[in-house]
Amino acid sequence: QTANLLFKSETLSVGLWQYTKEGLSKVSVKAGGSISIPCLYEPHYRDHEKYLCRGGVWLFCTIKVGTNRPQNSEKFSIADDKKQTVFTVTINDVTHKNNGNWWCAVDRGITDIRKKFQLSVTEDEPILYMIKQEVEAFEGGSVTVICYYKHEKVTGWCRLGNPNCVSRTGSISGTKVTINSSVPQVFSVTMSDLTTESSGWYFCTDGQFQIPVNVTVHESTSTTTTATTTIPSVASKIQNI
Repeated sequence: QTANLLFKSETLSVGLWQYTKEGLSKVSVKAGGSISIPCLYEPHYRDHEKYLCRGGVWLFCTIKVGTNRPQNSEKFSIADDKKQTVFTVTINDVTHKNNGNWWCAVDRGITDIRKKFQLSVTEDEPILYMIKQEVEAFEGGSVTVICYYKHEKVTGWCRLGNPNCVSRTGSISGTKVTINSSVPQVFSVTMSDLTTESSGWYFCTDGQFQIPVNVTVHESTSTTTTATTTIPSVASKIQNI
C-alpha cells in the first residue's frame, strides 16, 4: 500500500485562488525544453531515498530517477537539498510523450509516500513560463522575476511551503515584494532587501498552472557589491527564441 502523505494536506483560500501547501500541481513546458519541479518533504524524511515516478495512476508508475540510483540518463536528474527539505526533479528534452501525470515520491520502506503533478507539453510558448528557473542575488540586494502567460492572468506569487501568497505589493516570508502587472501577459515580481532566509523555491500561479523558480541569496562580504539580478526583458526573450 501507499500513502499520499508527502506534504501537509492543507488547502487554504488566498485571494482569488486556492493554494495547497503540498506544492505544484500543474506545469506547462514547450516541447524540446526542460522543466525543474521542486518537491517539498517533511524533515524526518531527510535520509530517505527520493525519486521521480511516471504513470497515469500510482500503482502502475515507473521510476525514472532516484537519489540512491545511478543517474546515467541525460533525460532525468534529481537533487536533494536536505537543508531546505526539498528535492528537485528535472526533465530534459521534453516531448509530447511526457504529457500527463508524474509523481514525486519518498521511499518509506513499506508504504512510499507521493505527490502527483501534471505536465502539459505545448508546441509553442507554454501557458505560463519563465526564461530561467534559477536566479541568484546577494544579501541586501534585490531580484526581479518575470512570469509570462498566454491566457489566464497570473493571480499570485507564492513561496513553496508557505500558504501566504501575494497578488499585489506586500511581503512574503518577511521579504518585501513589489508586483507590476501593467504590461499585458507579463507578471513582474521584485523581491528586495534580501536576506539568506529569502533563499528558496517560489512560483507564479494563474490558479490552475504554476511555474517555479529557485532563488539563491548569497551572504555579502566586505568586498561584495550589492547587486540586483533581473530576468531577461520581453525584447531579449523574443531575440532568444
